[in-house]
Amino acid sequence: MYSSLDKPYVLSIAGLDPTAGAGILADVKTFTATGSYGFAVATCLTAQTEDTCEHVQWFSVKEITTQLKPLLENYPISVTKLGALKDLSMAEAIIDYVLSIKPDMKFVLDPILSTTSGKEFMKLNADIKILLSKIYVLTPNYPEIQMLTDDRNPLEAAMILSMHTNVYLKGGHSNEEILVDRLFVQGVMTEFPKERSVVAKKHGSGCVLSSTIASYLAQGNTLAEASEKASKYMCGFFSSSETKLGIH
Repeated sequence: MYSSLDKPYVLSIAGLDPTAGAGILADVKTFTATGSYGFAVATCLTAQTEDTCEHVQWFSVKEITTQLKPLLENYPISVTKLGALKDLSMAEAIIDYVLSIKPDMKFVLDPILSTTSGKEFMKLNADIKILLSKIYVLTPNYPEIQMLTDDRNPLEAAMILSMHTNVYLKGGHSNEEILVDRLFVQGVMTEFPKERSVVAKKHGSGCVLSSTIASYLAQGNTLAEASEKASKYMCGFFSSSETKLGIH
């Protein structure tokens, strides 16, 4: 094993977005900006801008685990962020592989079901509850949690899913006057309000949020502490530029 740094290691398993606004490039930037050292394993290659996604080339589970093996066997990684995955079967296979080497790994899953331009990502081809039982926290937005739970009310859906895993529900797609992110733990809800005036749409904001939580968890914060710090970090990220590409 290689010698450790004085920073915690965090791993991102997600897609490669050439704009670096989302995916593994954005995740590693976020890990660095929040005080951790980031590793990255690609699940797919994409051809895209911040507005469109023209092509996705998926790697096989074998190609992904081949990338993972030397990292997991040589570095003390305790938290992994999961991003773009082809389907639930791929997600479960990757999680099981990681757990076979690092049985105490905490997973932060950003359930990317499709891009804003309509490109489909994670197909729901397996029982989501089995997958949820293997992760530490799920970070959906309103449309994603409705797709995961057959169009239930988002808050009700988050409450139900929180009986299977912790849920950080992003509030950007709500109609509330004050933007509120919410953490659900075993049916108990904690709110993190933000002023909408500081929020501008950013490409990859879900990726950044989930990787921020992962980074703070790796630093020893509780989930509540990591969630609160991530919520505050996102305010700065949203207001960092006037374009859809944010600055860390």
